[in-house]
Parts: sequence; structure tokens; C-alpha cells
Amino acid sequence: MKTILTLIIISLVSCASNLKAQKITLEKVKEFNLPDGYDCNLLEVVQEEIVVTCPQASAFYHSMDGEDFKEVQYKYGRGPGELGRGPFGIGILKDYIVFSDPDLQRLFVYDKVKESFFVRNIKVDRGLTFLSSSDYDSLIFIRNRTLNSLGNLYNFYTQKFFKPFLTKEPFENSFLRDGQVELLDNLLLFGSFHEGYVSIWDLKKQKQIEKYQLFKNNETRERSAQMNGMPGFIPPNSENNIEGIGLYTKTEGDQFIIVLIKSRTNEFDLNKLYVFDTKKEQFVSEIKLEAEAKVFEMSGNFVYVHYEDLDKLVKYKMSAK
Repeated sequence: MKTILTLIIISLVSCASNLKAQKITLEKVKEFNLPDGYDCNLLEVVQEEIVVTCPQASAFYHSMDGEDFKEVQYKYGRGPGELGRGPFGIGILKDYIVFSDPDLQRLFVYDKVKESFFVRNIKVDRGLTFLSSSDYDSLIFIRNRTLNSLGNLYNFYTQKFFKPFLTKEPFENSFLRDGQVELLDNLLLFGSFHEGYVSIWDLKKQKQIEKYQLFKNNETRERSAQMNGMPGFIPPNSENNIEGIGLYTKTEGDQFIIVLIKSRTNEFDLNKLYVFDTKKEQFVSEIKLEAEAKVFEMSGNFVYVHYEDLDKLVKYKMSAK
């Protein structure tokens, strides 16, 4: 009995030491105010440049080099300088900010030099959906509606598509394509919204190199429904959903997936970021936030968290102890 008790104590001490060793902390650097009472739903950060979209305000908010947000208004419509709906995804380039307009199957583009908008029609396999920034000035990542790929890199200046990021197996239904895409250096991260995994891809080879199961949901099947008297399908009633992902690499080379998870079973909280150790393949710690987060982004060793209820975006510096 004494031997068993001793082993339990040693195990608990070892576990506590491991959690302490892997503790990741946030230090507040700056707060950015956002308009009161508006649902700001998208956030993109490339180096020190930030874009937040607030569709209800018909505007996006733009900051460069740590400056306060500048409001940029746009118009909804089908005209040459108008946005159909959304937007759905943000691509930050040196002279342009690119938004996805899937209803009209085109890119809605803000020229930062001329301070004006224009549109570009784009032909995407099975149709344009979302887009994301990369760390390369010329490249954005375009998502489509195919069941066997995540999407393609797209050169904004040459209008060339690169080879698709083909999945090993097709998605079982169209809703399982849903997820968070982040491009960091030469890697692409995909956090499955419904299936609870994060896959890591080589950006240059368009190949999956790792896949980690963070949690599993029981409900991942699409559901039948009547829509305007017609039969159709709606998304799975999955218990937990990945709302944001990032990757933190320590100087020793250890990598941690940072994730924001929305849970209808209260298994996870939106007022925390969860830290997943890729070597141990398990959650090792939590990062307490100021309030429930809407979304977050990582850029280098900095984390940007949007608090919708507080109408602000906060920049933190991340470090590991």
C-alpha cells in the first residue's frame, strides 16, 4: 500500500512539474478600441499590420506599426467598388487588403496607396469561399468547395494558382471542410471546426506533414432539414468547435498548438486559450484571458485577442517558462 501511495505521489509531482515547465504566459502590450455594439467577426495580422472587419458597421479597421485603428468604410452592392456580402476572409499584402466575396465569386480589394476599392473576378474550382493571409507579400490562400483539398495558394499579382493542398481522403460531407486556416512562415495549419484535429502542412510542397487529434466529437454527421419547404442539410451538431489556432515554437524547438475552443457541453471555455504539446500529444496548460474571446491571431511571439463584449482588441507578448 505504501509503495502504491509513493508511486502516486511521484506521478502527481512529475505531472505538476511538467505543467509548470510548459507554462506559457501572456503580457499585455497594447489595447485597441473597436466600435461599441458592433459584431466584429474577422481578424487578420501580418507582422505589425492588423485588419478587423465589422460588417454591421460597413467598415473594417486598420492599424499599421502599432498605431490606433483607422476606420475604412465600404458599400454593399454589386458595383465595381462594392462588396456583395461578408466579407469572408482577409488577405494582407504590401499595397492591398484583399477580401473574399463568395456570393459574387470575386475578390474585393482595398488599395492602400490610392485609398479606394476595386473588384477582381476569380475562377476557383467548385467556387470561392474563404481566403487567408500568408507571410509572403504576393501570396494569399484561397479556399474552395471541393471535398478533396483545403484550397490553393494564389499569387495576387500574376493571378496564378499553385497546386492544391490535397487531403489524404475526401471529406465525408461538405461541412467537414469547415475550419480555421493559418499560414505561419512555411507552414499551413488547419483546425477542423467539427472533428477536433489540427493538421500541419508544408507550404512549399503542399503536403500534410503532421496531424494531431486535440479532442473528438460524437456528432459530425450533417443533418437533414427543411429549408423553405425544400429538403436540405445543415451542419453537424458537434459538441466542441475550434474557433482559432496558432503555433508557438520555443527556442529549444518544442512546438505547442494554441487553440480557442467553443463548447456547448462546457468542456472548454472561451475565456481561455488551450496549449497542446505536439510532442506529448496532449493539452498541457491553459492561458486565462480577460474575458470570453471572439477570435485570436498569432504573429511571431505576439498574440492578438478580440474581446467582442469589451469592444477591444488586445495585443500580448507570449513567453514560456
